[in-house]
Amino acid sequence: MMQSIFYLYFRLKSFCKGR
Repeated sequence: MMQSIFYLYFRLKSFCKGR
Protein backbone atom coordinates (compact mmCIF):
# COMPACT_ATOMS: atom_id res chain seq x y z
CA MET A 1 0.00 0.00 0.00
CA MET A 2 2.81 2.38 0.84
CA GLN A 3 4.30 1.75 -2.61
CA SER A 4 1.07 2.97 -4.20
CA ILE A 5 1.22 6.23 -2.26
CA PHE A 6 4.87 6.68 -3.18
CA TYR A 7 4.01 6.16 -6.84
CA LEU A 8 1.20 8.71 -6.67
CA TYR A 9 3.45 11.20 -4.88
CA PHE A 10 6.21 10.73 -7.44
CA ARG A 11 3.74 11.21 -10.31
CA LEU A 12 2.35 14.37 -8.76
CA LYS A 13 5.88 15.74 -8.34
CA SER A 14 6.69 14.93 -11.96
CA PHE A 15 3.50 16.64 -13.10
CA CYS A 16 4.40 19.80 -11.17
CA LYS A 17 7.93 19.72 -12.58
CA GLY A 18 6.68 19.07 -16.11
CA ARG A 19 4.58 22.21 -15.87
